[in-house]
Amino acid sequence: GLFDPARSSSIERKFAGVDCIRFADAHFTSFSLRMLERDIDQLMYLRHDSDLRIARRLELLLIVFLALLSIAYLGKGFYFGIFRDGADVYRRWNEERFLLGGLANPRMAAGFARRGVVYPSWSYFSGIVLFWPPWPQVLTWYALVNLACLTWIIAFVAWYAREQSKLDRLLIVLSVTAIGAICTNLGVGNYGLIMLALLTGAYRADQAGRPVLEALLLGVAMLKPQLAAPFLLIALLRGRFRAVAAAALYVVVATIAIWIISGIGPLVMLEQSAQMAGAFAKTTAGLLTVVLEAGVPYRLAAPLTALLCAAI
Repeated sequence: GLFDPARSSSIERKFAGVDCIRFADAHFTSFSLRMLERDIDQLMYLRHDSDLRIARRLELLLIVFLALLSIAYLGKGFYFGIFRDGADVYRRWNEERFLLGGLANPRMAAGFARRGVVYPSWSYFSGIVLFWPPWPQVLTWYALVNLACLTWIIAFVAWYAREQSKLDRLLIVLSVTAIGAICTNLGVGNYGLIMLALLTGAYRADQAGRPVLEALLLGVAMLKPQLAAPFLLIALLRGRFRAVAAAALYVVVATIAIWIISGIGPLVMLEQSAQMAGAFAKTTAGLLTVVLEAGVPYRLAAPLTALLCAAI
């Protein structure tokens, strides 16, 4: 019947079995989730001494590797910059002599007279300091300037990572000094390290609330306007008008000084610089090259791509 005790007992046993299965399944699922959480926690946060030792050893190994790579790159860069290469230093040194009335290489001076110089007039004002020694002593002087800039960059990176542990800060610093492009800059004599030192110095001056120093450093950095101008745009958009005005004043003073010394008008030099930059841009790969190959004149392509990059 419906209330048969034997049948009722059988039904209870079935439900009890189902409950046991459900309980076991829930317990197993909970146990598995706890194990997964524990494994993830161990991966994300190293708590055991053995894990910490392994991570520290790997970090020390990476530090040693980057230190050796830094020594090799920097040693090679300074060696080539002083004794083997320095091609850009030679060209800038001859340009300075051509503009300031010194003794320059006759063939290069003829080329400057025919095609013009590479940079705008204000860029050569700072060159008075960078390229004043005679050749080849200027190579050693320029290497010392780069060494001072590299020292500042290392100090800036260490300051920027000041909240990290000592090992982590050392790792971050070495990850910068082990960049191969620094070796190339030192060997050829590009403005890369000088520009980086000036821009990071301007950043520190801004953080310290010193707009005049920030403006001076940004003004000097305008020796490579394609690199420094976006930072002036940032200062303008943030309303730091004193810094922008002081940087513009430096550019005006530098332009007038080179105009008086060289006798070449600033607009003429700016036009020559634009022509040289357009010719050089066609030999490189990048967004500007794509726009130029589409038939857009350099005078329009350069500011358009600059604005696009600044917007991005």
